[in-house]
Amino acid sequence: MDTEEILRLLEASEEEEEDEEEGDDWPTASLEATELFPHGTIITETDTEDESQVDEVESSSDAPSTSTAHLDDLAVHPSPNHASNQRRVVNRSDLFHRDSHFRKMFPADTDEAAITEPTVVSPVEYFSGYISEEIWNALTLETQKKHMSETGNPLALTVEEMKTFIGITFVMSVLKYPRQHMYWQKNFRIKLIADCMSRKKYELIRSNLRVVDNNLTTPAKKKMDKVWKIRPLLESVRGRCLELDRPCSVSVDEMMIPFTGRSKLKVFMPRKPTPNGLKMFALAAPDGMILDLEFYQGKEELIASVERTGLNLPHVEKMTLGEAGVLRFVKSVPQGTSFYFDRFFTTPRLLEIMDSLGMGATGTLKKNLVPNLSSLKTEKQLKKGGRGTVDSLVRDDNAFSVTVWYDSKPIFIASNEHGINPVSECKRWSKKDHKHVQVPRPRVVEAYNTNMGGVDVADQVLFYYRSKSRTAKFSVRTILHLFDLACGNSWLEYRHDCQKAGTKAMDSMMFKMQIAESLISGQLSCQPDDATDSESDEDHDRKRVLPLPSFPHRATHALHMPTSLPKYTERRRSCFRLE
Repeated sequence: MDTEEILRLLEASEEEEEDEEEGDDWPTASLEATELFPHGTIITETDTEDESQVDEVESSSDAPSTSTAHLDDLAVHPSPNHASNQRRVVNRSDLFHRDSHFRKMFPADTDEAAITEPTVVSPVEYFSGYISEEIWNALTLETQKKHMSETGNPLALTVEEMKTFIGITFVMSVLKYPRQHMYWQKNFRIKLIADCMSRKKYELIRSNLRVVDNNLTTPAKKKMDKVWKIRPLLESVRGRCLELDRPCSVSVDEMMIPFTGRSKLKVFMPRKPTPNGLKMFALAAPDGMILDLEFYQGKEELIASVERTGLNLPHVEKMTLGEAGVLRFVKSVPQGTSFYFDRFFTTPRLLEIMDSLGMGATGTLKKNLVPNLSSLKTEKQLKKGGRGTVDSLVRDDNAFSVTVWYDSKPIFIASNEHGINPVSECKRWSKKDHKHVQVPRPRVVEAYNTNMGGVDVADQVLFYYRSKSRTAKFSVRTILHLFDLACGNSWLEYRHDCQKAGTKAMDSMMFKMQIAESLISGQLSCQPDDATDSESDEDHDRKRVLPLPSFPHRATHALHMPTSLPKYTERRRSCFRLE
């Protein structure tokens, strides 16, 4: 082919392109645009000089086509590999601009309830809201059935004894003896425990603890629900959590249940205080009160739980684990609630979905997920500006903003409701000056620090007095954890009511001990405060029985001679020390 023929073909192709541009049949639907453009293309402010270039599109016959499944991903997952001299596809949702006054308000869909005076009740009444009588009956019956099926011998167990077992477990979680048998040992005996239940029976109940009959559960249900062994208790605790008042701001995070046994549900989280164990996603208020729970059984099961909420989201199967963990709780709160979460959950697509649902969303963002990162200030520029330097970009459709704030290192935060202004100040320690200094802080960082961390507070409450259980059965470990969770949430409820009533609240240790005493004694209300710290009249009238002296004292010289005893104490050995 000679040079003249090549030039003729090029002129013909240019005429065909001009005819196509002058035509009236240009596709206007976003679906057609995604079919023409390769997936993952972006454009920044530096790629265009005027508005005429924004609407310019270059198509090629050898460009690969994309399916409709990538429609939302066009603006969410831009391709990081792009050259400055290459013409790229323009999408208005990929353009960002600087706006320090970005802020959005989502209308709250809450019913104004009648304001009533708070009523402070006994600790066991708060606790009874989480553990119903049906759960106590199921625990008693199924524990008996399991012991009978394995040993062939009946286990005499009543509901009151099951409550005593849980009460004893609570006392052990507070006292924290290094070995369990020491609570019944002669020298370290705890009367509240040893006088109520023998050590053998306590261990029998704990080893056979169960809330569901394995024989009555179908294989299909076992396959569909991997936590079927503790499902009734989980739903009982979760049911009370769903009845609690909903604040305007909530946080979502992971909660770990310590467990070192064998189970398909066990996960390893290297950056958690408890790296090995079972994982739950929790929705919590800023004060640490748990509002909803979801036991992690795998990504597919979590996405299925999102589908059961009825949100009708497109391309649910392509959700990340973090996105599904947040969207699972959207129906648990009224519309207009603000969600806060860490970088494990945050993605640009999640912020778009939450914005379309009328929900606020704020979370730290991984650096590799920051859209249009090249337009933000670099770490070198931020460090040169000093602590408190901030830069922010807002997407042109106002879906969300991305803010980078330099403290000791750059922190990326994305939000669909907060921006930079109003700027406040926070106290930070300066190693250079050896004193606290005031550092400017944008509004998005202030809101995140104020409302994030509710699940961490709940973990801290559980950590102080967690029920110990060295067991290889995940069901036993989870049952005790749910009882601890019910106790911790009950204390937070009680403290909240005391604050409203203006009365002094007891600490979590005394609260748990009073629940334990009520469960052991079988009473519905605790003893009055004046009777807990003093002995009863019967204890004063009763003669105290002194134990025998130790063997070294009995064998020292002739200081311990046998005495003549009355007839009713003939069979009792005794001695006394001569003064």
